[in-house]
Amino acid sequence: MPAIVSLGAQYTIPLEETETASAPSKPTTPRPSAPNKGDIQDIARNGASFVLQDILVPGKITVIDFWAEWCEPCHIITHQLTQIAASHSNVAIRKAEVPDFEQPVFLEHLAGSPGLPAVWIFDEKGALVIKMAGVSPNKVVEELKNILHCDDDHTQAHGEDH
Repeated sequence: MPAIVSLGAQYTIPLEETETASAPSKPTTPRPSAPNKGDIQDIARNGASFVLQDILVPGKITVIDFWAEWCEPCHIITHQLTQIAASHSNVAIRKAEVPDFEQPVFLEHLAGSPGLPAVWIFDEKGALVIKMAGVSPNKVVEELKNILHCDDDHTQAHGEDH
């Protein structure tokens, strides 16, 4: 028996009160500065490709997050990577959208991989540390945290600030 399923979402944007000429003005209170959202950039949208060397960030751990709108684990990974980037200034997240496996971004960078999600992690010098594909979100976070802890250990051992 055919069925029709409908989903919807609603969000109400609160509007600020407008002042009238007769109303006394309210004192303005300074708003806190926006929280650090981390170094996160889209490097490829709609299946376009990119030049790897152009997107690596010297001095930072660069994470390339290959994702798709239809990939639920990709959304979980993106959320987790966003949290890590917000709390680690030495992490740069670069996002590449893969709408399908016929797009240049997939053919040039992920051909032969088991699919999405896919995450590549490079060290501060641009050397590939790990490539993961078809992996669970928890594994991605675990690997990145291991790399960050190794970096913290190295930094502390050499008396450097990070």
